Amino acid sequence: MATEAFADQMNACVAVVDEGLSDPDPWHGLCLVIEQLCELQARNRGFTAAFTSAFPHAVHLAAKREAALASLAELMRRAKGTGHLRAEVGLDDLVLMLMANGGLYATSTNARVAASRRFAALTIEAFRG
Repeated sequence: MATEAFADQMNACVAVVDEGLSDPDPWHGLCLVIEQLCELQARNRGFTAAFTSAFPHAVHLAAKREAALASLAELMRRAKGTGHLRAEVGLDDLVLMLMANGGLYATSTNARVAASRRFAALTIEAFRG
């Protein structure tokens, strides 16, 4: 069932965001989130749909998605407070990054992961304050 597949992806996303949020250094935590979400997405093409879609028939998934987005927003607020994240970077930019990362195509998972890691590194540099 599609909802179960989305649930697995959403649980993985929530775990990554929670790990980033618990890092005592918010910038490091945000970088970890960017790197890990990009890699999750490169390894499982369904991740983008799970994270960026609404779930009208699965309220618990919609609630998890909203909670993950709220946690990401908090992590970004903290990273801005350290001066490491550019002030104008917002949650929409992170979602846009995931959408762009989802557009990476390669003939193998390994090549897609390598491209995704490079894209994450470029994103982190673009976001750096």
